[in-house]
Amino acid sequence: KSSTTYLVQAMKEGDTDFVLVDAVDSPEYDHTGQKPGVMVTYQVKARHRKEVSEPSNPAIVYPKTGV
Repeated sequence: KSSTTYLVQAMKEGDTDFVLVDAVDSPEYDHTGQKPGVMVTYQVKARHRKEVSEPSNPAIVYPKTGV
């Protein structure tokens, strides 16, 4: 098992700061339950032991109906 944890952060449309939504062991993440049509910007940091990386480039998502 990898000792790297991925810190998934999100910022919803209208917010000014990223918030931690989950800490996972895989670089893949499915953030369910988001409101359709509301923009969410994500960034990820990798934590390995006591060190934490700089955030990834932001990724902007517009959830669709039925997601």
